[in-house]
Amino acid sequence: MIQEPQTKTFKTTPGVLHLARLGRVGGMVALALALGTGAAGCGNLTAGGASDVSLEVASDEAATPAVGARSAASASPESSTGEAPPSGVFSPLEGTISVTFSLRLVDAEGQEVEVTDGTQSVTLDMEAGTRVEVARTSVPAGDYELAQVTFLAIGAEITDSPGQSQFPAEVEVDLSDGPLVVERPQALTLTPDDQVTLVLDLRSGTWLQAADPSDGRVARGIVQNAVRIVVEGSN
Repeated sequence: MIQEPQTKTFKTTPGVLHLARLGRVGGMVALALALGTGAAGCGNLTAGGASDVSLEVASDEAATPAVGARSAASASPESSTGEAPPSGVFSPLEGTISVTFSLRLVDAEGQEVEVTDGTQSVTLDMEAGTRVEVARTSVPAGDYELAQVTFLAIGAEITDSPGQSQFPAEVEVDLSDGPLVVERPQALTLTPDDQVTLVLDLRSGTWLQAADPSDGRVARGIVQNAVRIVVEGSN
């Protein structure tokens, strides 16, 4: 069953980490990432202890690229294949990124464990380096091979676009064909009492460049290629 998204929204100050516990997961959780599927059986994942896993969303871990002048290529059919136009000479955009998503880890046998407590909605500043924690949960110790993210909505509100008078005030990733599922190979071995952080890096500076100047739409394939999932730390 598809869960109704939780509508808690977290606004951040550039460069400051805001912690938010969106839900407590008691005991072992069945990780599930793709929308429309039920929680998978836990199987052997429930044996052998658990690790503390937190999930943070980052607007862009790299320096946000400047958005360049619009060219014919920006609106060409090629722009829908997932290739963003090159950066230009203007200053980075300013504003906020909003995303609604869920995230799961998948082991070699295809068993899923949910990291988010259902579907979460987050708003954060688009300045590079901005993060917000959206979940912290116990994940069964074991070997995981894949991270899956299901996006229900991705957009941005532009408050300032230096040197770009025609840049749209609102940007929206086109999900008219349904939720966007992004899968990333992620070899991850969790041992009991590990403390691990998963970072969902939206890389907003990449896909914002591809917004259609007429309506602010971004092809889903561009975000599909841009998003990263990074693992940080293990104690």
